[in-house]
Amino acid sequence: MKKITVVYMALVFAVLAITSCQFLKDVASTVNNVQRLKYKINNVNNFTMGGMDISNKKSASDFSVADVLKLTLALKTGQLPTSFTINVDAMNPNDGTNSTTQVAATIASLPWDLYIDNKLIVSGNIGREISVPGTGSSVTLPLQVTTDLVQLYKNEGVDKLINVVLALGGKNKSAANIKIIAQPSVRTAIGVIQYPNKVTIVDKTWSE
Repeated sequence: MKKITVVYMALVFAVLAITSCQFLKDVASTVNNVQRLKYKINNVNNFTMGGMDISNKKSASDFSVADVLKLTLALKTGQLPTSFTINVDAMNPNDGTNSTTQVAATIASLPWDLYIDNKLIVSGNIGREISVPGTGSSVTLPLQVTTDLVQLYKNEGVDKLINVVLALGGKNKSAANIKIIAQPSVRTAIGVIQYPNKVTIVDKTWSE
């Protein structure tokens, strides 16, 4: 009877060890898949600044005298509420090819810091969870930005302010001077997993 009990306990420990080993492998695989998600800035749109329309302006010379006076006055004494949307593409390469397992990913949280010309502008997060299918295609995460450019550029002059707003919302706008530093959290079968390191998201190039 004692021998049977010993054998039984040995079998139980063996099963537990195998189960634990498989669980750890599943966790490692899940974490690896989560960290394979890639991000890049697609574009900036819906730019508004103190009621001014700059969507048709290409350079400082396109600003009227009244526009420049308004910006100069705002820099000295007032406020210049500004809002825009940064559209970030998220791509899930876990599509079943190249030794990957096809699996969708749900971005549960994306706390981010926005930098323009390496200056910290504002921080935020996505407003809802976003699913990224495991098809190798991308989905768009709209990051809503609201800030006051006067508070950020009041010591750098109206010329610098004009250059910044033209880059963000002008006719030839570009996201080249923008970067986002974020730390995504992804919902999985074993719970929400946060990236151990932050990712840097820039224009045109997928994050590593």
